[in-house]
Amino acid sequence: MNIQNSIPRTVNDIAKHLGGSVQGNGDTILKGIMPLKTAGSDHLSFLYRRQYIKDVAISKAGAIIIGKDIKIEDRTLIILDSPREGYRKAMDLFYPDKKPTFLGVSPLAVIDTSAKISKSATIGIGVIIGSGAIIKDRAFVMAGAIIGEDCIIGEDSIIHYGAIIYPGVIIGKRVVIHANAVIGSDGFGFQRSTDGKLLRIKQVGSVVIEDEVEIGACTCVDRATLTETLIGKGSKIDSLVLIGHNVEIGNDVLIIGQTGIAGSAQIGNNSNLYGQVGIRGHVTLGERTTVLARGVVIEDTPPSSVVAGMPAIPASQWRQISVCLKRLPDIVREYRARVKRTTVGNAK
Repeated sequence: MNIQNSIPRTVNDIAKHLGGSVQGNGDTILKGIMPLKTAGSDHLSFLYRRQYIKDVAISKAGAIIIGKDIKIEDRTLIILDSPREGYRKAMDLFYPDKKPTFLGVSPLAVIDTSAKISKSATIGIGVIIGSGAIIKDRAFVMAGAIIGEDCIIGEDSIIHYGAIIYPGVIIGKRVVIHANAVIGSDGFGFQRSTDGKLLRIKQVGSVVIEDEVEIGACTCVDRATLTETLIGKGSKIDSLVLIGHNVEIGNDVLIIGQTGIAGSAQIGNNSNLYGQVGIRGHVTLGERTTVLARGVVIEDTPPSSVVAGMPAIPASQWRQISVCLKRLPDIVREYRARVKRTTVGNAK
C-alpha cells in the first residue's frame, strides 16, 4: 500500500509522458506503482533488471515498464529506451511532490527574540531556535528540531524531525536534512600528551551546506577546526554517514550509507561512494571517482577512477585478485602435494 495518494492515469497517458510506446491495452487505468510481485491489475510495475523477468509471469500488474531489448508477449507494456529512467519519471507523474503546508510559527516553539524568522517560514512544535539565527522564506523546520545560534537556513529548505543544527552552520536553498541528523558537532580533534592523555583541540570552524543537498537520517557532519566543512551543491548523502572535520565534498556527489570520511579529505565533483566506504584523512579523490562497496581509500585517486578493496586499488585489478582468492585453497593444496613429492623424491 502506497503511503502517498496517487493520481490515476491511463497507460497511453503514462507512455506519452515517458516518451515510450504501448504494447497492449493503452486505455487501462492505473492508480499507482508497485513491484512486480505485489502489483495488482490497477498498478503500473517495472522491469529494468533481467534477473527479475521470471516475476513477470506471476505478476498481476496492469502494465509493465520494460526496455526495448526485452520481448514479452500477452501483456500490456510501456516500452522505453531506459526503463530505469522511465520508472523515475513515472514516480514523479503518479506522486508529484507536495509542498509542505504553511503552518506559521507554533506557539510551542522556543525562539530567541533576536532570531529572524521569515513570515512565510513554518516552525513546528517544540522547535528551539537560538539567538541570531535566520530562517529564510518558505523554510520548514519540523517538530523537535534544534537550530543553534547564528545559523542560516535558506529558502525552501526542510529540516526534519529532531535534526540538530549546531551554532554557526550555514544551509543553502532547497536543502533537505532528514530526521535526527546532526550538522556541526565538534570535529574529532585530539592530541596525545607526553604522559599519554588525550587533549582536545578546539573546533571553532563551521559547516556550509550548499543548495539542493540532501542529507539522510542520523548522518553526522562535523564542523571544521578553523575554516569550514563543505558539502557541495546537489550532493546526496544517505543515512548513517559520518563526514569528518574540514572535509570538502564537491558538487553532485553520491554517498551511500555507513560511509565514513576522515578529516580534511576532499571528494571531487560527481564522485560515487558506495556502502560502507572508508576514506582516509587528507586524501583527495579526483572528479568522477567511484569507490565500490567496502572500499577503503588510503591514497589520492586520479579523475574518473573506479577503485575497490582494502586498501582500494583499481577495480579491474581487485576483481582479478578476488578470482584468485577463490582458487587459493586449491592452489595451496597443489603446492603442498608438489613439495611433499619433491621431499620424498630427494629422500630416496
